[in-house]
Amino acid sequence: MDRMVFNHQDGVGLIEVLVSSVVVAVGLLAVAFLQSGLVAGSRENKVRAEALSLTAQKLEELRHNINQQAYLNLIDGQYSDTIAGTQAYFFRNWHISDITPFSTDAPKRKRLSVEVSWDGDNGVDSDGDGFALDANEKVSLVSELAWVDPAKSAVLSGINGAGIAGQVRRVEQNAVEQLAIESRGSLTARILDTSLPNGLLLVELAQPNSTRSLTLSLRQIAPNSHYFATAEVNPYSAGAGVISVFLCATNACKFVENILGGVALRITGQVFSQRDNIDKIQVEWASSGNTNTCFTSAVSLVPSNNRVEMYSMAYECVLAGNCNATADGANGCFQDSLVSDTQINGRQVGVGGEFGSVGLLGLDDQARGPEQVCFLENMIDSGSVLFDPNAVNGLSQSYLSPTSKRFYGAKKISHHAGMNVISLEGINRSYSNHNFLIVSAGLQDAGLCRQSAQQLGIVLAPREIIRTLNENDANRVLAEQDYSSIADTIQEISGNVLSDSANLQLYVPELGSCFLNNNHAPEQPATKYNCVLASNDPNLAVAAASLNLPNNTPATFGRCLEPAAQGVCNWPSDF
Repeated sequence: MDRMVFNHQDGVGLIEVLVSSVVVAVGLLAVAFLQSGLVAGSRENKVRAEALSLTAQKLEELRHNINQQAYLNLIDGQYSDTIAGTQAYFFRNWHISDITPFSTDAPKRKRLSVEVSWDGDNGVDSDGDGFALDANEKVSLVSELAWVDPAKSAVLSGINGAGIAGQVRRVEQNAVEQLAIESRGSLTARILDTSLPNGLLLVELAQPNSTRSLTLSLRQIAPNSHYFATAEVNPYSAGAGVISVFLCATNACKFVENILGGVALRITGQVFSQRDNIDKIQVEWASSGNTNTCFTSAVSLVPSNNRVEMYSMAYECVLAGNCNATADGANGCFQDSLVSDTQINGRQVGVGGEFGSVGLLGLDDQARGPEQVCFLENMIDSGSVLFDPNAVNGLSQSYLSPTSKRFYGAKKISHHAGMNVISLEGINRSYSNHNFLIVSAGLQDAGLCRQSAQQLGIVLAPREIIRTLNENDANRVLAEQDYSSIADTIQEISGNVLSDSANLQLYVPELGSCFLNNNHAPEQPATKYNCVLASNDPNLAVAAASLNLPNNTPATFGRCLEPAAQGVCNWPSDF
């Protein structure tokens, strides 16, 4: 008998449907809540970004002064405006205040603070004042401003190149600690004791956010220096191995900056001018990524029997060296127990510390007409070797063009794959008596510079202070060099450049400079050279190198011992 088989299938129950609906509803609510939060967060970020943009916009507007009068028009006071933004309604407040200088020699500055606030709770009266629009969210920016003529800012832009193709250059050669930078200009230490030996000062340093104070021992970085330094850990030193530098006056020392490398170095001299208001000039030290205003003294009248009055202003700049290759405690280096080689290497301090320029800002602000700065190169007549038929007035502008800065750096030669390369390292030395002489701008002839320098009996250093290092030479910290040349000791030498002079470079280490008649165009062969030396020493050496000469391993600079009476030093046979 046939049987009929039925497949029984149950339906979905009401309970299962309800449970599924609840699960789906909860999930949808979570997604909706998440989406709402994302939208709200996105709007908040947009509002904050717009507020920050409005803050920076006002700050840049206050900083953008194209003339000195606009800067002076920044009057101390509180100001405000309101802005209907795309995301919210903003309240903007800014405050301008004059900063009391540390001393009469310090530059005048202004503090600029900008704050933008808005209602962050969508119209809720959160503070109970009866107004729904509350400024309960805010962003702010603070900056300090000093007047610098924009036309003069170019004197410190860039760093002179080594000039040989294939050179190895360090892009960032900065030995200044960037931590605690917000504390610059805000910390003063009271001098407790000046009777300590070896140029030591005992100072009392107030600790931030505390009623307690800290006693530090500061060491003078050079005899008669205004700068003092310590490797003792303090609230502003950013840790072990960091040197805190202070500028000290009669009763107090002001924190300047933190530096790395184990030693604080200095460059000092005088700024001479016929104008009695040269205190308007700022002297700056500029290395890659770091620019600091140098100490300047009061202006004084230079004693002279001449009818022309001349005024002078002392300056002193501080920079960082590198003690990694220097004996413990030598030439101002702190003991390894305070700043060790491991700490120096760990902070990636460049070889030799800083290279850079000492320059003058605001040069024409204190004059009745255009002015120029005289260097050693301006003390000589041009001579036939400087003639360039393609240049203006037939003179090489690369050699004679006006500048108001002096560059400091070490050039190190090395030999790779049959070719010489020259790298740029830190100067790693202090220098004194590196003067600037300001005269009326002329046609770049040497007469006015030489006449003024001879009348005053002052020293003029070259535009570049270069140390030359052979491949195996360590860049050690050297003792401070006191520059002592005067106009009567200057000698000029010249000669012919023969074959094989690809990318030839000539240097008079630390005491002079050389010019090649290819107008510093490496692709053009040089046929003549001219050097000016701040010494009448007949055995003063000229250092030379090209891409392929001298062909030594390890590499060395060629040397030409140039007797002043001969005036002949041909390349390559005599180098």
